[in-house]
Amino acid sequence: MADLYTPKQVTEIAGISLASVRNYTDRYRQWYSAQATPSPGEARLFSEADLLLTCYIAQTTQDGSNHSDIAAHLEKSGGVPVEFSQGWEFPAQQRGSQQAQEEGEDQPAGALVPGEQARALWAMVEGQVAQAQALAEKERERAYRLLEEGLAKERELLAQLAEKERAIGELAGELRAVKEQRRGWLDRFLGR
Repeated sequence: MADLYTPKQVTEIAGISLASVRNYTDRYRQWYSAQATPSPGEARLFSEADLLLTCYIAQTTQDGSNHSDIAAHLEKSGGVPVEFSQGWEFPAQQRGSQQAQEEGEDQPAGALVPGEQARALWAMVEGQVAQAQALAEKERERAYRLLEEGLAKERELLAQLAEKERAIGELAGELRAVKEQRRGWLDRFLGR
């Protein structure tokens, strides 16, 4: 008989929460076995196929796919895509880490991903992190450049404003002088 996994074991293997396991089994009920989607009050158990499906959903959501796209892909491929399931090994419930070390395996007991695939995934993640850091640095430099341009424009506008205020002050002075001159003429004309 194939191994069965408890929800707790599935969370540890797939790296997700119990709430996610429940959400996945509700949302993708048609692709899970009856044991993984039991009636209320019955124990939930996962077959290897259920475990693989859960890991596929977890991985593709972590990669940025939404649940509608995942459901469509499952529908199209009739379940977990073959390219995802090839090369995956499932942990045996009884095998402990000591036995795995004695057998000379390079992955811990319970590992879903073989060591070589894990290293390749890690290298891919490191590459993506490096790209993201480079992009963040580029955006930071762009933001600083825009800030400097904005500050330079502000200084230019403040200088123009000061010049306009000076010109307004000069014109106000000239206007006062003209008004006083006109008042002087009016006083002379009226004989005051």
